[in-house]
Amino acid sequence: PQGTDIDFKSAASGQADPFVAMMDWCERTQSKVILGATLTSQADGKTSTNALGNVHNDVRHDILVSDAKQLHGFFSNMIDMLLRINGYEVSRRKLPKFLFDTRDIEEIASFSTGVKNLVESGVKSIPASWVHKKLGIPVPQNDEAVLEAPSQASAPSPVALSQRFRRIAALTTATELSDPAQEALDNGRPVPEKTAAAMENLIAPLVAALQDGRLPDEAMDIIAGSYPDLDDSELVTLLEQALFVADVWGRLNSDA
Repeated sequence: PQGTDIDFKSAASGQADPFVAMMDWCERTQSKVILGATLTSQADGKTSTNALGNVHNDVRHDILVSDAKQLHGFFSNMIDMLLRINGYEVSRRKLPKFLFDTRDIEEIASFSTGVKNLVESGVKSIPASWVHKKLGIPVPQNDEAVLEAPSQASAPSPVALSQRFRRIAALTTATELSDPAQEALDNGRPVPEKTAAAMENLIAPLVAALQDGRLPDEAMDIIAGSYPDLDDSELVTLLEQALFVADVWGRLNSDA
């Protein structure tokens, strides 16, 4: 209009902090109204800690439970209204109901560790149904298959070498056939004892020479000179038995 002056100021100059602060306040207010918390939807890097986030998450769960109750009432009233409009008089106790699962399920890792510590410390009053309820795990019905821990194969106990020889040599224990040779081998003295006794007879002159104060070279000459007269029949027998067992062992392993 005539007589009116319009002055255009510089709109591009100045600071944006007031506008950013206003936008941030509006967004936080919306989060509080809709979600009931702020740390579950946004973080400012200053006060957004994990503990505060868990507290705000509990508030969000409370709002979820409240919304579920309101939806339950809405659907129940709507079904009752539709039935009455169509001429049906049905008691509200017989009307279908909507149930929402709003349980606050525990974290299975931390919860199972706590229950395990309680059981191992001697607490015997923890019902299994309570654990199922807390973790949201349904109880198996009838013959429903359940998960089980894989069985661990037990390590075989160490067996003495002589027992292994006897187990392999005795092909079966169900038969009543008697083998004198096998029984003689099974009931014989352990091989190391016989070997030690045979070797003692062979080195007896050497030990006697050393006990008399002879030099090692002289003792070796004595045993070399007396070797043809030594009784080595028992040692030869033991060596023959060892070769026989080695041959049988090799044949059994080759057949396996």
